[in-house]
Amino acid sequence: MQDPINYINLEYFFRQLVLILTGQSELVQIPFLQILAGIAGNLRVPLLILCALFIASTVYSIRKLEKIRHAEHEILYAGHGHDEHGASPHVEENERWKKVVAHINSENPADWKVAVLEADIILDELVLSMGYHGNSLGERLKSIEPSDFVTLNDAWEAHKIRNQIAHQGSDYVLNFREARRVVGLYENVFREFKYI
Repeated sequence: MQDPINYINLEYFFRQLVLILTGQSELVQIPFLQILAGIAGNLRVPLLILCALFIASTVYSIRKLEKIRHAEHEILYAGHGHDEHGASPHVEENERWKKVVAHINSENPADWKVAVLEADIILDELVLSMGYHGNSLGERLKSIEPSDFVTLNDAWEAHKIRNQIAHQGSDYVLNFREARRVVGLYENVFREFKYI
């Protein structure tokens, strides 16, 4: 015995429902369906008005939410803009980032490790300045909601490589390609928060 679901034509039923509600079906001769078609006909205008109100309230809510997010961003990053002279307060951090870039562009493999370690220190300071708490950068990263930190996975991946470098020291082999990739992960995070 075959499954009866295979024989149900939902498209037919929906088309018949639309025809009934618009009063175009032959089935409208049935008294109940006549009443249903009459009600549907009488409710068209109120339902259209109700739909328009729902759409307007949705647009209004989205705009209000954007304003709230913008205000939160301003509060969270207060003091991270430009001063009255147009200078960025992150000049020092930018200088530190330039040193990271200089280390990563060096031909000395030891400098590549220094670049990763320095970038991790900058990341730790960024996370602390954002108000996250914990005894270590790892603990602070765990307390961050992924929705608040788009590049959180990049931060984690880069921090794990930093930990391997810190714990294994000279035994950890870091080639140039991997070093550039890891510094690129830090860069993604810093660019998200306009830190560089």
